[in-house]
Amino acid sequence: MKTIGIIDLGSNSIRLVLVQLGEKGNFKIVEDYKESVRLEEGMGEKGGMEQDRMEHALEALTTFKDICDGVGAEEIIATGTEALRRAANGDELLERARRECGIDIRVLSGQEEAWYGFFGVAHSMKPEHALLMDIGGGSTELTLVENGELKASTSLHVGTINLNSRFGLQGRLGPQQTSALEEYLAKSFAGVPWLRNINCPMIIGIGGSSRTLAKIDRKRKDYPLDLQHNYEMSVEDVTAIYHQMLPLSLEQRRKIKGLSRDRADLLTGAVASMAVLMDYCHIPTMRVSANGLREGIIYEYLNKQGIRPDDPLDFSLQSQIYNFDLNEKHSRQVSELALSMFGQMHSLHGLHEPMARVLKTAAMMHASGLALRYYNYPLHSFYITLNSAINGLTQRELLMAAYVSTIHAKHDYKIDVDKYKALINREDVESIQKLALILRLAENLDRTMCSRVDRVDVSILGDDVVIKTTANGRISMELRDANRSANLFKKVFKKKLLVV
Repeated sequence: MKTIGIIDLGSNSIRLVLVQLGEKGNFKIVEDYKESVRLEEGMGEKGGMEQDRMEHALEALTTFKDICDGVGAEEIIATGTEALRRAANGDELLERARRECGIDIRVLSGQEEAWYGFFGVAHSMKPEHALLMDIGGGSTELTLVENGELKASTSLHVGTINLNSRFGLQGRLGPQQTSALEEYLAKSFAGVPWLRNINCPMIIGIGGSSRTLAKIDRKRKDYPLDLQHNYEMSVEDVTAIYHQMLPLSLEQRRKIKGLSRDRADLLTGAVASMAVLMDYCHIPTMRVSANGLREGIIYEYLNKQGIRPDDPLDFSLQSQIYNFDLNEKHSRQVSELALSMFGQMHSLHGLHEPMARVLKTAAMMHASGLALRYYNYPLHSFYITLNSAINGLTQRELLMAAYVSTIHAKHDYKIDVDKYKALINREDVESIQKLALILRLAENLDRTMCSRVDRVDVSILGDDVVIKTTANGRISMELRDANRSANLFKKVFKKKLLVV
C-alpha cells in the first residue's frame, strides 16, 4: 500500500495523519499525531505570530517530516488555515517550513477550508439538508447543504482562541461576560445573510471542538459506545453542557469527564458558539462528523486518481473488504442473496427499508473476524464491524449490523439490551434475529464460496415458505446447510422452511 502524510496547520494545533492507500481505492488512517501550538494566540492588533509559537510550530513540522520519512511516505500534503491567512509574518513561517523542514504548505482560503470540510462530510454521511459548522482556533466555517450540494459557505473570524482573548473565557463567567459573549456571537451570525430563515433539521459539527463536546455528552450519559461519527445531540444537550461550564473555574473544567486538559480553557467559546447558532437558526439537533478537512483532502486525492465514491456505505464496505483481505466474491454473493430474500420476504419480517442497509453491512462484514482468527471469528466480527469506520449508518444501525454479523453464525449469542439501551430495544432484538437468519441462509447458499446460486425465488404458501434456487452447478452442500436452518426458521418466523 502507498502511504501519504497529511499535515493540517491550524490556529490551535498542528496535526499529521498518515494514510495508507490501496490499489483499489481503499484507504485507512494508521496514525494521527497532534501538537498544540496555538499560533493564533497573542497575535494582537498587528496580527503577527509570536516568535516562540512559530519556533514551536517549526519544531513540530520537523518532527512530522521525520515521521513521514521514517514510514516511507511517498507524498506530504500540507495545508494552513486561519492563523496563516491573517498573520503578518505568515510568509516567514511558510518560507522556513520549506527551507528548514522540507514541507510546502498551501494556505487555504476560508471558502476552500469550508469546501474541504464539506467534501469530507459528503463522502462519509451524505447529508441532504444540513448546516455544517467547523469551530477552529481562529475561525468558524459555516456551510449550507441543500439536496446534498454545497449551497453557500462563509468563514468567520470567530474561533476559540480569539473568543478567549476577547472575553476572557478561561475561568468562571459571570452574567455580564456571558451576555456579552452571546450577543457578539449572535451578531456575528446575523452578519451572514443566508443564515437567516434557513430550514435545516440538523447542524453537523466538524473538528475537535465538536468531537470533544460529544465526548463530554457520552460520558455524562454513560453512553455504551466510544464512537464519534454520527453521534447525535439535542439542542438541550448542548445548552446543558454550556450552562454546566459557565460557573466553573479552569481547574474545575479540567475535571469534566471527556474534556482533555489542553482544551479546558478553549471549549467554553466553542460550546457557546454551537448553542447560540442552534438557537439563532432554530435547529434542534447536532450530529458529529468524525471526518472533516483532512478527510476531504483524502477524498480529493482519490478523486484525482479516478476514484469517485458515490455512496458512503458502499465505499466504506468495499474499503474494509480490501483492508481486511476478505473474500470479495463470496461477500458480494452472500450480500446479493440476502438482499434478494429480504425483499421477497417483506410480508414475513415486516422491516423497513433502512434495515436492508443493516443487512447489507452485516453480509459484507460477516467474515471480517477471520482477519483475527478463524476460531470464534463471529465474535471478532462483532467488534470489527462496530469499529471499522463504516460510514452511511447511524450508530444504532451500525450496532445492529454488528450483532447480525455475529448472530447469523452464533444464533445463541446474547444481545445485551441493558448495556445498549440508549440505542436498541426489545423490538430491535427481534429485527436483529430476523436479519441474522436471512444472512445465515444466504451464507448457507454459498457454502462452497463458488457463487453457484444464480437466483432465489421465495414463495410464501400459508404455513410454508419455499425457497427455490436456480444454480449453475452442483449445490448439494448449499441445500443441505440451508435446510438445517429450518428449525430456527420455524422459531423466528413461525413457518416451515424448504429450500430446493
